[in-house]
Amino acid sequence: ILPLVMNPDSDFCQFHGKQGLVVLFLNIIMSFIAGLLVTIAYPIFILLKLFIIIVSCYGIYLGFTGQKKEIPLIGKIAKEFTW
Repeated sequence: ILPLVMNPDSDFCQFHGKQGLVVLFLNIIMSFIAGLLVTIAYPIFILLKLFIIIVSCYGIYLGFTGQKKEIPLIGKIAKEFTW
């Protein structure tokens, strides 16, 4: 959220901020669903959390190295956000 607020004119910050926001929303939704189905969905929850961690680390790496690459699936969702 900080890149979106701190530097709203930067295309680079908007790009990475929007993707990070999508990852955050996915994490919240997954945690809520897994909380409802703790016993059934626990193995799936662990795999999805691992996916979120990997995607987050990849996005952080791209942001710090100055690269502007779309994260698969998440980048397409992030493009739909307009401020």
